[in-house]
Amino acid sequence: MCTSVLRRWKRKDDGGDRSGGPGGRNGKTGSCCPLFKNGPEVEILKRLPEVTLIPCEKTFGFTWKMTDEVKQEAADYYKSMFETACREAVKRCGKTEDSRSRKIQNNETCDVLLVLDEVCASLSSGLLELVDIVDFLDHRPAGLEVVMTGRKPPEELLLRADYVTEMEKIKHPFDRKILARRGIEY
Repeated sequence: MCTSVLRRWKRKDDGGDRSGGPGGRNGKTGSCCPLFKNGPEVEILKRLPEVTLIPCEKTFGFTWKMTDEVKQEAADYYKSMFETACREAVKRCGKTEDSRSRKIQNNETCDVLLVLDEVCASLSSGLLELVDIVDFLDHRPAGLEVVMTGRKPPEELLLRADYVTEMEKIKHPFDRKILARRGIEY
């Protein structure tokens, strides 16, 4: 599971908001826990000063090869990572972590993006609980954007989504027996 928190930044020369996209939003960046500890996306994100990176410090291997004990250890670890990323995102919105109100101080909305990469895979493999994800989504601060990736999202997530995209492989190097390459696929 990978988690990312992104946020707008201030220009030093004019003190104003530095926006890089429609509606005054920039390319936000944040915390990330990659499936592979030192993946190329982590190295890129580390270089961006407006990114809060929350990297995975542990790897557990493929879920279908895990013993029950290792799977429970991974589930506990990923739940902790999820909770840390959510707390950080809420904190960046200017809210206290136990607030359940969707209102932001002074009726402002936050400009934070939380990316939960492969959260659907973590759900389908039993490493995260759907009730925790749904509770967070239903009580997040107004304006906190959440991006979730992974195959086979549960219906409860689809119902809460504004956008749903399904990618289909048309062509892939694996079709020609080219295995995953470091720096490209991982």
